[in-house]
Amino acid sequence: TTKMIGGVLFLILGCASGISLSMPPEIPVRVINLDLNPRMRWKSVIEELITTHGFQYTYEPAVEYITSNYGHEILHLLDDVSGDLEKYINPEYVEELRGCADAAKELGYGDQLPLETIVTFNLLYEFTTFCTSIVCEDLEGRIWHSRNMDWSFGQESLKNISIIADFQKGGITQYKTITWAGYVGAVTGMRPDVFSVTINQRFTSDVFGILQAIERLLHHKAVTVGFLARDALAHNLTFQSAVSTLANTPITISSVYYIVAGKTHNEGAVITRKLEHTDVWEMPNGPQPWFILETNYDHKLIPPHLDDRRKLAIEAMEKLGQSNVNASSVFHVMETPGRDGTRGVLNADTQYTVIISPVQAYLKAYYWK
Repeated sequence: TTKMIGGVLFLILGCASGISLSMPPEIPVRVINLDLNPRMRWKSVIEELITTHGFQYTYEPAVEYITSNYGHEILHLLDDVSGDLEKYINPEYVEELRGCADAAKELGYGDQLPLETIVTFNLLYEFTTFCTSIVCEDLEGRIWHSRNMDWSFGQESLKNISIIADFQKGGITQYKTITWAGYVGAVTGMRPDVFSVTINQRFTSDVFGILQAIERLLHHKAVTVGFLARDALAHNLTFQSAVSTLANTPITISSVYYIVAGKTHNEGAVITRKLEHTDVWEMPNGPQPWFILETNYDHKLIPPHLDDRRKLAIEAMEKLGQSNVNASSVFHVMETPGRDGTRGVLNADTQYTVIISPVQAYLKAYYWK
């Protein structure tokens, strides 16, 4: 497979740092200009993607996934949210969502990609993902943050709508996210020289859990996990303030993991959000003092054998050693395959891999699917 070939080439051509020819394709960067009216920020990006790749190979798979996997009751409630968005979502983000719908409509796809569907798309991550995130420190005290985004999106690829969104003011980067154009929250992001954050799902939500999440959005002033991560990237100027925001702000779903990396010694944390309480697990109390990681299971509990990505990742990190931490070597850890029947760190559902170092303003992301 392409993934296996990529791994073999990495071993042959891998270098001490930087990017080698064996790497999979990079996710492209697109500027989101925060100086523009929010309704205009995403418009040119979405128009470019649909014009370049066609609706069939950009947003149609997402639309089909939404309509075939979410019941009438859920979609009806989400329609209610879409009808009065400012009550429930930051008005700035509401205008961005409306601008995405405007772009689709102007290209003749307004019926296929209406505002209601875009709102639903922005809630999907709450319910249906698996991921692996690692924060580690090299011998010079620099923090590295890596993540594999695993999402079984009906076996469809989201490559053609995947971008690194570079949010700028006055031509200067404020923060970056790896996202799907039209998803205006953040599931992976970095504020340069401050911190980075990734989101991992804690439990797969059934229909009842999804309805509960919508209820909290409608009636309890809760924030979706992706919008909260973007809020933190936009406003928090220290690692500790970001951890506080992500640990304490009410969220729509009952549980989630926020993995946060800073820029200096011991700035790494896994925040486990639960309805009853929040647990913050910080370096140097990880598997080794120099790294901490999260898949989709509480760190105090034993994962199921068939999905013990935690064990595979810990073994790969310990084999690597702190003295060898750099962009290429951490990427290689994220390529770790399954063994003895367990799901690999890199697996059939991995959409992309990202490597981040906030203190170096380093962020690279690569397609797999």
